[in-house]
Amino acid sequence: MSRLSARGRAAGLELLKPAFTLLQTRTARAVLVGGIDSHVDAGVLGILDQEGRVHAEEVLDGFVPGEGAGFLLLSSQRILPNSTAIAYVSSPGLGEEQGHRYSEQPYLGDGLADAVRAAVEGAPGLPVRTVFASLNGESFGAKEWGVAFIRNREALHPELRMEHPADCFGDIGAATGPVLV
Repeated sequence: MSRLSARGRAAGLELLKPAFTLLQTRTARAVLVGGIDSHVDAGVLGILDQEGRVHAEEVLDGFVPGEGAGFLLLSSQRILPNSTAIAYVSSPGLGEEQGHRYSEQPYLGDGLADAVRAAVEGAPGLPVRTVFASLNGESFGAKEWGVAFIRNREALHPELRMEHPADCFGDIGAATGPVLV
């Protein structure tokens, strides 16, 4: 069985939900969830450049295109003898922003704020001390995070540490979620 998501940076995290369902219902012993993305396509780069979204000397509110792949092997039980888990992953919070970049609806900040709220609901170890974010240098994402932060500040530590690895390897699109995990 395989499943595909074309939801950009959210794709790898979005696919965790059905993966957890397969594991919880014991439909599968293990599930591989991943994301692969590249901005090598000249057509896509051309459109992004025309929109002024590709970081350049004259474009400061843009992102550095990257390419990457990240995969997570998930299991609720030991797969190989003597294997040990290196992390425990809980179900992601998901949200839908009606006023996204290409929408005619106004941006209200509900998507990411709802996703953060759902992710931290009932989570042990609150307040959250570190956030790994997909901030890529574009102000739109920073605005989204600002709204999500304000609406969820009670779940976030006052000395919150923000990590946004895209400043090191560029925006890797659908690979972002699995790579950050």
